[in-house]
Amino acid sequence: MRYQGLRIASDILFRTFAAGFIFLILAWLWFILGHNFWYQYLIAPWHLGSPEFMNLLVLGFFATAKFVLFFYVLIPAIAIRWTLRKLDK
Repeated sequence: MRYQGLRIASDILFRTFAAGFIFLILAWLWFILGHNFWYQYLIAPWHLGSPEFMNLLVLGFFATAKFVLFFYVLIPAIAIRWTLRKLDK
């Protein structure tokens, strides 16, 4: 077990990706199932924006979160795993 730090980093990144992906799925379900409710009772009374604007804002959040999860978490975790496999040979 020579590269224990890299193994720990890889495991942390994979678990971070899994937790983030589960969070995104739950948030997406919450948005799809309740966006009319939360817009009507939480956003509209304060006149914070139109429903179209809020939908674009939420979709922008999901796109950014997916980008971060894939490019800053998953790809480095895969790269570390590949590096560890090459170093073990």
